[in-house]
Amino acid sequence: MLLPMPASAAAFSTLSSNGASCSKVIASSSPSIARSIHPHLDGRQRTLYAIARLKASDKPSSFTYDALDADRPQGGFWLVPEMGFKWVTSEAPLVARPPGRWLVPRGKWFRRYAILRRRKAIAADFLSLARSVTEESILSFANQWGDLGVDRANIIYGARDAEPLAAWSKHAATVAGIWHLWQLVRGSNEDALSAFVRWTRSPLTVEFRAPVGPDGRLTTESDEARAWLRTSVSAASDPEGLLKRWDNGDVLEPSRLAVCSAINNALRGTFSRALLPYYNNSVRYMPTSLVAVIYSHLQDEVAGAKGQERECPAPGCPNGGWFVPRRSNHRYCDASCRSNFNYHHSKKG
Repeated sequence: MLLPMPASAAAFSTLSSNGASCSKVIASSSPSIARSIHPHLDGRQRTLYAIARLKASDKPSSFTYDALDADRPQGGFWLVPEMGFKWVTSEAPLVARPPGRWLVPRGKWFRRYAILRRRKAIAADFLSLARSVTEESILSFANQWGDLGVDRANIIYGARDAEPLAAWSKHAATVAGIWHLWQLVRGSNEDALSAFVRWTRSPLTVEFRAPVGPDGRLTTESDEARAWLRTSVSAASDPEGLLKRWDNGDVLEPSRLAVCSAINNALRGTFSRALLPYYNNSVRYMPTSLVAVIYSHLQDEVAGAKGQERECPAPGCPNGGWFVPRRSNHRYCDASCRSNFNYHHSKKG
């Protein structure tokens, strides 16, 4: 049912068929109510929109959406226009924005989904896209999962959240290249990796440098590169003492470092830490973009089941709600949280 709200303050509308599992968002034409949690919402609706922002430009039909929802405690939601996206050509962009093809949403109604719950499927679909990047394949992905949430701009009147084709090509190539490199490292394919690692003396330096080809795989043909994966360690900049631990001429460990560095650099500044008052003041990490979720899944794949940070299910976990397990079946961060969870579970019971 449509939640009632005054027509003059209709910045968000929520349509739900089973409580709050499916919602749609529509923008008001009034910039005066932007950047607020609307006072007409009751307690239940405020839970649905614990943090909500609507950024309005000076043009009444041009908006940028950014929603951070606490409906599900494991973190953020992402918005997808119900009418999908379309490609437009910009010949008169904003300052410092190159002309070209841009992906823009169609219509005003949006559906939402729990982005972290679907990160495995999102990453798998994006890897498939990365092997053959076309406007059609990008459109198909975006219509299901939404835009990447990067390099957005209002390039033309009425086009909200426009995203350049160049951003899709760059991230698709980078993600595919990282994934291919990780497969080579995991398989200890030193013959293939030796083409990308160079050891030099005076001063001692190890450099990893690999171009990503049109098919999303590492290549030795630099003129075909869609992206580059690079990292280096020298005697003058080696605070962790890697060169002392690596065997001379080793290619496997420098390549492993290249995987971790590429993912960490891509994820820097892409997650925010939010305090949720309606979930026992628990703390959750919220992604700032769809592409951040894709890189975070790569991070989980490299870390493996034991190395992935997990959410402690105990209510009011004193350790912030997250921990790194010491074994694959490690469920709680400590014994007190296990007892706390069992106590609350038995009371419900």
